[in-house]
Amino acid sequence: QCSLAILYHTGELLPHNQHKAAELWKSAAELGDTDAMFYIGVCYANGLGVMRDPVLAYQWWVKAAERGNERAQVNIGFCYARGEGVKKDISVAVKIWKKAAENGNTSAQCMLANCYYTGDGVKADPKKAVAIWTAAAEKGDAESMYYLANCYKEGAGGLSMDLDKFKYWIKRAAQNGNAQAKKILQANPAINQ
Repeated sequence: QCSLAILYHTGELLPHNQHKAAELWKSAAELGDTDAMFYIGVCYANGLGVMRDPVLAYQWWVKAAERGNERAQVNIGFCYARGEGVKKDISVAVKIWKKAAENGNTSAQCMLANCYYTGDGVKADPKKAVAIWTAAAEKGDAESMYYLANCYKEGAGGLSMDLDKFKYWIKRAAQNGNAQAKKILQANPAINQ
């Protein structure tokens, strides 16, 4: 059911139908499929095929996370960071992202690094942020590549300004799907040379 739902969601091989995808994910989630729990949470968070309901999104992600789904764990952190479905509490988000980051989740590593860089929920430590972004970028996280590139561009987070490293990481971020990096490359074609 989960795979079929993805086909309806993406419109690949089957007509694009968010409502049908949500129905299938919910059925599979109720049978204990943790990926389906994650996806039905996404549906409720964004109003895809169902009425938007951040509380239900949070509840499905908790069920999935309790069964080991790391993407759901990361999204629970977003719920606390944004106050969607739960009371806003960035310190709880940081704890959740730390746990997921320690398990190697690069999305959580990126979010945790953002917190260290800005001081949201933790004591600001830009050098630690850069170290975390570097580790996540080296594992292929496009968003971390983007942030790391900007640190090299600005000479931030304890790094020396290095335009060659900026170009390297901004290109890698774009190649790995980061929309902001793609915009930078489109606006500055000389970077690609």
